[in-house]
Amino acid sequence: MFLIDYRGYGRSEGEPDLGPVIEDVRSGYRWLQGQQELPLIVLGQSLGGALGGFVAATETPAPAAVVLDAPVASYPRIAAEVARRHWLTWPLAPLAASAMPRQYNPDSVIDRLAAPLLIFRSDDDRVVPPSHADTLFERATAPKVRIKTTGRHTATFNDEANRQGLLDFLDAHLGGAAKASRQGASGERQ
Repeated sequence: MFLIDYRGYGRSEGEPDLGPVIEDVRSGYRWLQGQQELPLIVLGQSLGGALGGFVAATETPAPAAVVLDAPVASYPRIAAEVARRHWLTWPLAPLAASAMPRQYNPDSVIDRLAAPLLIFRSDDDRVVPPSHADTLFERATAPKVRIKTTGRHTATFNDEANRQGLLDFLDAHLGGAAKASRQGASGERQ
């Protein structure tokens, strides 16, 4: 497992600026591609889903699979939606949208993804509307699966059924490689 704190987030230094953050994700992706020990699976949640989905769709070689949980489909769209949530900022929604970069929107490249795609989305999500996940699912052309869940934003894997859905997806699309990476010496699922 490889986790990345892109600049301006977590313990990383720097300012959170979308272009450089995409480059951080690309650097991590390229480093992982060079390891080649196990199949590369990209899993991103929320903003990480947008970043991971964009990079997975625009890098070669493609990962073995992509899993997105509550992903943002478009930065201008989410900025406008967030601005519209409060009476004081709703008039600023068009300005918020126009201030966001468009060149890194996952919804503009997801149709280029050359890997199986699993998208989780929850009708209970109050941070990223589930319509973002639905947009990405509709535009994706790769083998794709959508799992509709319940619960708060990015709480997907707190539910055993969702974890099992992820494992089933990986088994279906990666076959023995997914099972072998989860089994210990006893052969039991870890």
